[in-house]
Amino acid sequence: MDKGSSFRARAFSLLLAAAALPALLSGGRAVAQAEKGLCFVQISDTHLEPVPFGAPLPGRVRGEETFRWLRRILARPPAGFFPMRPSFFVVTGDLTEFGFWGRTGELAEKTFSSLGLPWYAVCGNHDETWNPAAAFRRKRHGGRRYSFEREGCRFVVLPSSTIQDPLPTLDGGDLAWLRRDLAAGGKKKPIFLFFHHPPASGEFAQPAQLRLLMDALEGYPVVLLCFGHGHRPLHQRLFGWLDCVEGGTTFRKRGAGDFRGMNVISLRGGNLKAVYRFADPQRGVKVLVEKRVSLPPAVLPPFRLLQPESWKVVKGEVLQVVLLAPGFPVGKGGGPLKLLVDGKERPEKLVSTGKGRFRGRISLEGLPPGGHLLTLEGVRAGGRIRQRSRVFYLDRGPVKALWRRRFEGGIKGAPLVLGKEAVVATLEGEVAALSMEDGRVLWKKKLPAEVVGGAARLEDGFVLGCGDGKIYAFRPNGKLRWTFDAGAPVYAPVPAAEGRLYACDAAGVFHCLEGRTGRKIWEFRRAGYIVESRPALWDGLVLFGAWDGFLYALDRKTGRLRWKVPGPRASLGAARYYAPADCGPVPAGKWCYLCDRGYFLGRYDSKGKPGKWRIEGVSALAASGNGGFLNLRTTGRGMVRIDSGGREVWRANIQLGRIPCPPVEAEGRIFAVSDRGEAFALEARSGEVLGSFRITPGLYVMAPPAPGKAGVCLAAGMDGSVTALLFP
Repeated sequence: MDKGSSFRARAFSLLLAAAALPALLSGGRAVAQAEKGLCFVQISDTHLEPVPFGAPLPGRVRGEETFRWLRRILARPPAGFFPMRPSFFVVTGDLTEFGFWGRTGELAEKTFSSLGLPWYAVCGNHDETWNPAAAFRRKRHGGRRYSFEREGCRFVVLPSSTIQDPLPTLDGGDLAWLRRDLAAGGKKKPIFLFFHHPPASGEFAQPAQLRLLMDALEGYPVVLLCFGHGHRPLHQRLFGWLDCVEGGTTFRKRGAGDFRGMNVISLRGGNLKAVYRFADPQRGVKVLVEKRVSLPPAVLPPFRLLQPESWKVVKGEVLQVVLLAPGFPVGKGGGPLKLLVDGKERPEKLVSTGKGRFRGRISLEGLPPGGHLLTLEGVRAGGRIRQRSRVFYLDRGPVKALWRRRFEGGIKGAPLVLGKEAVVATLEGEVAALSMEDGRVLWKKKLPAEVVGGAARLEDGFVLGCGDGKIYAFRPNGKLRWTFDAGAPVYAPVPAAEGRLYACDAAGVFHCLEGRTGRKIWEFRRAGYIVESRPALWDGLVLFGAWDGFLYALDRKTGRLRWKVPGPRASLGAARYYAPADCGPVPAGKWCYLCDRGYFLGRYDSKGKPGKWRIEGVSALAASGNGGFLNLRTTGRGMVRIDSGGREVWRANIQLGRIPCPPVEAEGRIFAVSDRGEAFALEARSGEVLGSFRITPGLYVMAPPAPGKAGVCLAAGMDGSVTALLFP
């Protein structure tokens, strides 16, 4: 090298060092802060009882003795109990028993703020199923998911609970946000992750849900995952490296033992420790985790799946796989690289092609058509399992996937087919029109909050309710016609009939609006809890079920209450957990049929008198096209068709599950989608299964299907996918 080249090289090195200096200084400050020390508290599963509208806040709450103990302990000097003064605490879910109804949010704010520390909420299934906490979290934390930094560490809060359903999901929007947030925070700081459900729990749609989460976390220094849900202190280690701790509870659960207490979590000098402190002094402490953490966190070598790309569509019988894993210790203290499809190990092996690349081919023979999950997994020296997962679609067979469109947010409401286009709304507040021909996005809008119930047809357009408390009416081209402020989130679908709209909000207020202008005609105040299902019109009545356990009948013209009666399971004394609230009433002939979350199907006459007839194990139902039959989704007996008198016509042996996602009948066919995303078409007269197709790789589907013309059906998943299927 000549002197000029040497000088230029040295100058270039100095410039690079100067450019990197701010980042190095920032990283140094983060390390210094982490070395200095961090301490925080985790509590969980407080289950505060609901406080109705207008009621005074109670002087005592469930677990009052534990809260008194917490206030006393947190007010002490740290010596002897905490390694240092806690900076904040996190409540890892189930803050409330039945969600944020009435003044319950005020009670939560008062109770947790009384502990004298900044606090952060992670909502659980009890917070989301009956009256979702999304509005509470937007006001308090800026959104359903969020992150913050303290003492050189990053804290990431992710909702595992599903709006209006007790099953946990990390939907398409959650995982996309997580990837962005991790990338923004970088790999120079220890990361603490929080959500409510145990990540390895079978309540998730496994194996795909856990594998996709771990894929997002791959390569990042997540030192601890904190969760709740189980009401007891617990430690789990996943994939040989991800330590997870459960946060116990603040109240004594009958028959479950006394696990009241809190987790004290500290990181100082590279030593991470999580200790459960029981409120009962005789029980003492339980060390859940104690380990060394590298400060700054160690940077792992790449472990990247280069082929196939995400969401690849495969037409043939072979899938090409390429992994980049330089220095991976195969056979040198590490284990072999494994190939898995849908969580099951494959016999094929990867072959090294040099420079840290591995290549292989997987036979797809025998796999059903539709979505699948490919995973590559290897064990490093020391037992750490590294893995990468990709969703791919196998398009073959008699059922044709005409097109597929992916949105970032999960989809819980049925797509609305309007002739040559379909309207889709997501839990991220995105509303889009898709071409029924090829799935092209024709236009797109962004609303301020989640859309849960989907869009409903309106004369010259469509209407939908939003989590921001407003109802939006659009023209077919996406131009806004009008808005109506309901004052509380509107999660139920908003049907229209004879120029009127019928909508209910999260405060239990029912609104009747003029469809053309959005002007209020009447309102009913109020149902005893939130309404989330589609109302039904029958014999001059508006019928709807609420989470207070009752079926309501309002006069269609005036909104006056005509009658209310307990739902099928509630009539036997069941609590509101089993209310007739998440699948709307279905009139047929002289009866109105209704199923509840106890999976009981009952029927009522137009005066509200219940019939003695009942079927158990029904999770959802819908009327046939001409109203002469009912199609039942059952929890274990397949699809059942009954006539309007309740007599069974036929039974199809397809497994659909417990999600209250009703089947839909059109043009002589019945379309249904199972819990895990298998879409079916049946011949309506005989129940013959015409075909099936997996629209997700085993992830949950909570949206009813939407039939189009000539055997086409749209099916949408919580992963954000919309698939147009053509059945034979």
